[in-house]
Amino acid sequence: MTHISNGSGDEELSQRSWRWSLIRFIFVGATTTIVYFVILLISAVFFHIIIYISITIAYTFAVIFNYYVHYYWTYKTDRPHRSSMVRYVTFFLLALGFNIGVTELFIANFQVNYFLVQISLATFIAAVSFLSQFVWIFSPAARPKSNSGDLS
Repeated sequence: MTHISNGSGDEELSQRSWRWSLIRFIFVGATTTIVYFVILLISAVFFHIIIYISITIAYTFAVIFNYYVHYYWTYKTDRPHRSSMVRYVTFFLLALGFNIGVTELFIANFQVNYFLVQISLATFIAAVSFLSQFVWIFSPAARPKSNSGDLS
């Protein structure tokens, strides 16, 4: 997101906003990661659910938790749920497909432990997620320009 200074301090406010969003994102991300891995381990290790189903279960709970905390706290957006949730779900369905595909690739072809693959993927997806959430999913809703007082 590029901001041009107009001398009013908007650029500094935008930088602070970006930094606070990043700090909150990291905190929420860490909490979401804990939720994800706890559910993943419980379902895969304790209940012996197939790993791909366990990933899907953990992802579902983590994504729901993550969406609401980011919506109301991290980004405090005014974008309606019908817009932000569609964008959010679209992004995370793509991320889930990527996650399962890469996990299958590494397990089947390289015999890498699924947990190691998940840790690596969580880091990568988190970075891409922050950028997509900041600039697209939770960005302020576009408002129609007012013509009140416009004499042209």
